[in-house]
Amino acid sequence: MFAMIGPSMKRNLLIVALALVAPLAAQNGDRQGEDQPPLPKDLVVPAAPVLSPAEQLAGFKLEGDLVIELVAAEPLVVDPVQIAFDELGRLWVCEMRGYMPDADGRGEDQPIGRIAVLEDTDGDGQMDRRVDFMDELVMPRAVMPTRGGALIIAPPVLLYARDTDGDGRADETRVLDTSLGGIENPEHAINGLVLGLDNWFRCVKSSARYRWKGNELVRGVTAGGGQWGVAFDDWGRAFYNTNSDPLRGDPWPSHYAVRNPNHGTARGINRGYVGDKSVWPGRINPGVNRGYRKGTLRDDYTLRVNTGSCSPYIIRSGGLGESLSGSAIVCEPTGNLLSRFELACPDGINQKASRPEPGFEFLTSTDERFRPVALCGGPDGALYVADLARGLIQHRIFLTSFLRKQIEERGLEKPHALGRIWRIRRPDLKRSKALNMADWTWTVLIAALKDDNGWLRTTAQRVIVEDYDGDTFVRDRLEVLAFDQKNSAETRAHALWTLEGCDELRPGFLLQALGDSDPRVQAQVVRVAEELLSTGHEELSAAVVALGSETKSPALRLQVLHSLGSARTVAGDQALLRLAIASEPSGQTREALLGGLYRRELEFLRGLCGADGLVGKTDNHDKLIRSLVRCVVREGNLERINAMLELVLDLRGGHSWMADAISGGILASRPKGAESKPGPVRVARALSACADLERVVQESDSANVRAVSAAFVWPGRAGFEEWQLRPLTEDEGQRFARGAELYGQICAACHQASGLGDPGQAPPLRGQRVPLGKPERLAALLLHGLSGPVLVAGKVWDGDMPAMAFSDGDVAAVATYLRRAWGHGADPVETELVTRVRSAIAERKGPWSIEELDRFELK
Repeated sequence: MFAMIGPSMKRNLLIVALALVAPLAAQNGDRQGEDQPPLPKDLVVPAAPVLSPAEQLAGFKLEGDLVIELVAAEPLVVDPVQIAFDELGRLWVCEMRGYMPDADGRGEDQPIGRIAVLEDTDGDGQMDRRVDFMDELVMPRAVMPTRGGALIIAPPVLLYARDTDGDGRADETRVLDTSLGGIENPEHAINGLVLGLDNWFRCVKSSARYRWKGNELVRGVTAGGGQWGVAFDDWGRAFYNTNSDPLRGDPWPSHYAVRNPNHGTARGINRGYVGDKSVWPGRINPGVNRGYRKGTLRDDYTLRVNTGSCSPYIIRSGGLGESLSGSAIVCEPTGNLLSRFELACPDGINQKASRPEPGFEFLTSTDERFRPVALCGGPDGALYVADLARGLIQHRIFLTSFLRKQIEERGLEKPHALGRIWRIRRPDLKRSKALNMADWTWTVLIAALKDDNGWLRTTAQRVIVEDYDGDTFVRDRLEVLAFDQKNSAETRAHALWTLEGCDELRPGFLLQALGDSDPRVQAQVVRVAEELLSTGHEELSAAVVALGSETKSPALRLQVLHSLGSARTVAGDQALLRLAIASEPSGQTREALLGGLYRRELEFLRGLCGADGLVGKTDNHDKLIRSLVRCVVREGNLERINAMLELVLDLRGGHSWMADAISGGILASRPKGAESKPGPVRVARALSACADLERVVQESDSANVRAVSAAFVWPGRAGFEEWQLRPLTEDEGQRFARGAELYGQICAACHQASGLGDPGQAPPLRGQRVPLGKPERLAALLLHGLSGPVLVAGKVWDGDMPAMAFSDGDVAAVATYLRRAWGHGADPVETELVTRVRSAIAERKGPWSIEELDRFELK
């Protein structure tokens, strides 16, 4: 149910937001013992006054013959952090006016954020009318027009608001989600809300995604990833980034990666696409947070590598010239520039990004206050750039003394209440005429799906889906559009997903559409067919299986595996089994299989090991078996675990490699206790197969088979008491629950709910030595943070984990959660211990290095 917001609820939302704000004292980003040499006294740093738009324009250098021009400036726009056009040609702006009022962040809790709607009423290309659609918001993070209003992330809630009386201001507001958090650390909280080809609004720095189903906004999940901003290409592939990694993404929809909790997040998504992260600014950049560190700045004090990349955008039109269509543009506000990457993905999976000309940027500025933080496309096909227009953009949580000194000495903290929006276009691009898609007929809207402007296609799709009233004329015209091979492949894909959004996919249509000439379109057909596949539709299932077996396209084959797994039917699983036996399921193929087999892994394992299953051993089949086994153990169903052990007994003869693989998978699944040492799997009662195994294991050549019986303990079996997990007391249970709440609000944004980390952002916590080691070291880490480099799970991480501005009780709660979540068996952490640790390190300034943390002892 939606909740209506009246004046009292508005006040209550503000109270909730204020309660989540961290203490206003500055969070020092200095690293203990790290030298921060000042800038050389003879270095001439250009002044950074506030420039007029005309003065700022003179300092831009743009690729080729492209044109940049002003669209809006203060006071018409202030502190823009996200922009998006609606179907009326109006520009919606999310204004985070409360961000960093000073170097201590004092005042970030004030309700001064706004959602503004800008219009160009005279057609001269510049906005001249502003309406404050919504105000009195605390640090709003995103806005996306939809259904005549907009979705808005206003921490800690997601809102849908609309104007019902025509004055342009929101007068009806509904709370759709209250679990977003997002005020404690603005650099690491949910944002995005960008509409994809599949009718879902995608978020980053969160696993949430949303879509309309009737009048209800439903929440789905993705694998998360990214930090600020998300974009899609013409095929719905998501692109995002982190501050130090300019372009990452998912080669396939990442919700497939999180379908199977027994397996965890499937590998293959959240890939980095850029090797060389060098940047080439148009001015010196001494005012970056860690400019003192070797490698951050060049000898001439220009920024050397990305430190603030955000908000990628994929050009989906010819508005900047046909040669740039398909390129990725990335914001780098700390370097006062935009970068361009050319994308290539010949097999539909392995994306590559490269600089068109190393040593040059798409756009540079000589103005230190030019801070591009968001991009969007528009009705004219041009690229629109939101400029935060500030001297200080580093948040207090990570601010270093090096940068703070410059902020104070060079006057970068003030003024506020500035903002610019710029348009980049090819020289001959004509301004779009006044737009009012709300008045377009069905025929005109459907024809817009054929336009070469991706923004127009996406917006037309959204309007059709939102306004569809069951008119069969619309369905029939969309089917014709999807069938006609003279239309572009992109148009055919839009027609498919428009039909999906209108709930008008017919079996006969899908069967015919599977015969499309382009495997990229065929993959979209397979995906939109998933709901019908889940009903067991025999003809459609057979056609999809045949397509997966015959195609030479790796991306299409992978989509078939994903979709058959999502169908969760006997016929679909049998088809997956045949495909797995006939091929070598390596890499992403194996991950696609595992992701779609939730709670059906044992049956699949039996099929692989059965009479009609695998014949000989291959490394990839061995890995698949071990992964299936780990899923069964993690599920914890005793009957299914026992059945798996019986399978080991049955396979000891001619298929001994399978018995070894199953046993090895069981041993690898043992939970980790203190110091990350594996312990036995604790089960509630005896497993009968263990007794049978003990009688025959000594004759096995496999060390895994000989050891597998001892991997389990139960009441009455030797070793159970030693490894018994102590039940939490009532007080500890409450502490664990509080820790789970705090972890979900703050830590999961980087480390993920699974504890398995974010490949582009944060290391895994599950099964790692710091959470499971000495509790005083974990408490010390939470109190002061950690700076890399640090080796975790075989990978070197060189980021920063901020300290937690928590009470001792909340630090103990988070620590307790980390030591007991995800099957961990370490003892909980007491509040008193945290108090002692805090007192012992009271004089410490800055985060720990891992070497320091390993030496810390509480006396």
